[in-house]
Amino acid sequence: MPERFAAGFFKIIKIILMNSNKLTREEISEFNHSKSEKILKKIFDSTFRPLHYFSYYITRDNKEAEDIASKCLTKLWQSKWQFNTETEIKMFLFKAAKNECLNILKQRKRQQSKHKDMKHTQLTEENIIEKALEETQIIEMIAAIIEDIPGKMGAILKLYFFEELKNQEIANRLNTSENSVAQLKIKGLKKIRKFLRRD
Repeated sequence: MPERFAAGFFKIIKIILMNSNKLTREEISEFNHSKSEKILKKIFDSTFRPLHYFSYYITRDNKEAEDIASKCLTKLWQSKWQFNTETEIKMFLFKAAKNECLNILKQRKRQQSKHKDMKHTQLTEENIIEKALEETQIIEMIAAIIEDIPGKMGAILKLYFFEELKNQEIANRLNTSENSVAQLKIKGLKKIRKFLRRD
């Protein structure tokens, strides 16, 4: 992952781990019928940062990315769509974010008034969006993997990703040796990489 995205990468994993509760069918039904603010807040807590990261990856502008994430959640709030699953809600949000990002990129190109091959430009935009979606999906997958790793290895990975602690700090927290932490962290990261490489 590019170095400039590393900090954002850790922050997103932290947010996802903090808000790993899934929406129940009852909550989705309640949101569909009453647009419950309580359920909206739960959706906000679990999706705002991934939406922000996705939008920032494309626009490279933090303020615009925040505005896009907020605008997408507002669209969800105002939408009359009837959602059946949490996945459908996320698809709605990321599709809205993709469209907002594309609009911003097109506005920038008009302002710059550069005469470029439009077909090439379109392919570039599609590649950027595809890469941003891939990065965001990988972050969510890693968070899920970490959540499922048991024992001391799982505890070490959570402290590493969730609290961004160094090996010695983790060792002090878990009352173990720094060498043990380093070895288990390496094994844990290998396990994550192995999972991500599955077809």
